[in-house]
Amino acid sequence: WKTHAVLMYQTARMIGRPLLAWLMPAWCSLSAREQEDAVQDLPGHDKAPAIIELAIDVAEASVRAAGDDQAKLAKAKQELSFVLSDLYDDASREKATTLASESLEIRRELAIHDPEKYEPDLGQSLLSVANRLWAQGKSTKARLYIEECVTLRRRLLLTNKIPRVRLAQSLDTLAKVLTQV
Repeated sequence: WKTHAVLMYQTARMIGRPLLAWLMPAWCSLSAREQEDAVQDLPGHDKAPAIIELAIDVAEASVRAAGDDQAKLAKAKQELSFVLSDLYDDASREKATTLASESLEIRRELAIHDPEKYEPDLGQSLLSVANRLWAQGKSTKARLYIEECVTLRRRLLLTNKIPRVRLAQSLDTLAKVLTQV
């Protein structure tokens, strides 16, 4: 059922975040057995691996298409990291962490030159790296990134540059990380 959950998540991401906001809480409220039953009733449920591969291909194409545009490259690497992080093999998770770290470094450089424009994205990259490290059991290292993210997002919230939900996401991840440190 995990593959099917990834499929639904990736499909919702491709269709749009409003659908994702509605779909994921409903999906997560189901038991594993209910999720399995629901997926079996979906037309084309046997094609989940192919759709996941398509999502990876699309994300990799975005990385290639970014060219020399550093902002687009950072975003594309971040998106590919999201797709790969949903897979359950160690190689995909390690690659997801590497891509998230590369995106973070690009965004750090962009934020130095134009903080007004790029600091919100920098916060997203910090959160992403923290989540990737946490998923790999590297909570001590993840803590450094998520604490930096929380500090940045608190400052950005005070100046209305990000919505409250962004800080809430960071605090949620901080709590997750601290339970394992």
